Amino acid sequence: MGILLQDLRYGARMVVNHHGFIGIGIVCCAAVSRILSSVLYGISPHDPVSFLFVPEFLWAVALVASYRPARRATKVDPMEALRYE
Repeated sequence: MGILLQDLRYGARMVVNHHGFIGIGIVCCAAVSRILSSVLYGISPHDPVSFLFVPEFLWAVALVASYRPARRATKVDPMEALRYE
């Protein structure tokens, strides 16, 4: 269980370290939203819920994506992994 949590923490840390890029993306989306306002149906171009939900959704996707390799790492025998290196 320790390896699984360690790998999940590593995946979460990668997302948090790149959180500044998400901020840059939000600023770019705000700038481009006027151009795309003609294709948005049912929401305003500067909908705060969308701007807050999307980064959190991407963070959750990153955690889910890091779960499978972390789970697979827990099934490897440590001595076998050391011999492989």
